[in-house]
Amino acid sequence: MVVHPTLKDNLLTILQNHTAGDPMKEGVRWINLSRRAISRELEKTDTPAGKNVVSSILREQEFRRWKPQKSRTMGQHKDRNAQFENIARLKQEYLAVGKPVLSIDTRKKELLGNFYHEGVTDSVEPIVMNDHDFVSHGNVLQTKSTPLYRLSHFRL
Repeated sequence: MVVHPTLKDNLLTILQNHTAGDPMKEGVRWINLSRRAISRELEKTDTPAGKNVVSSILREQEFRRWKPQKSRTMGQHKDRNAQFENIARLKQEYLAVGKPVLSIDTRKKELLGNFYHEGVTDSVEPIVMNDHDFVSHGNVLQTKSTPLYRLSHFRL
């Protein structure tokens, strides 16, 4: 493959501003640009390269495509079922006396922390995430649309 003589240097310069790592583990690093985004940045340096060429250079730098893996065990919370039992009890009490029971379904939450997110990223090592996404182990960034259901109108 014939490439521009400064292509690799330009790509590494771009990566300097878009590479992060784990301060607790030397050698664990990842980039926050897609291969197409790197390709677009390279065009600005007059060294255009397609995403396949970018992929090849990233492999030389020991970056691989990794999908986050939910494998870090967090164990069971002692009160895991208590919240569900309490909600079921309250729902039955309210429905029994004819009060409305509303179910609010939050469509999208973004969790900050060591949580699973769809997609892949380029990284030197696999990205290990918590095996469960409990909000109590992180921060909620935002919530979006929330459909509302009146349970007393549903018949099973």
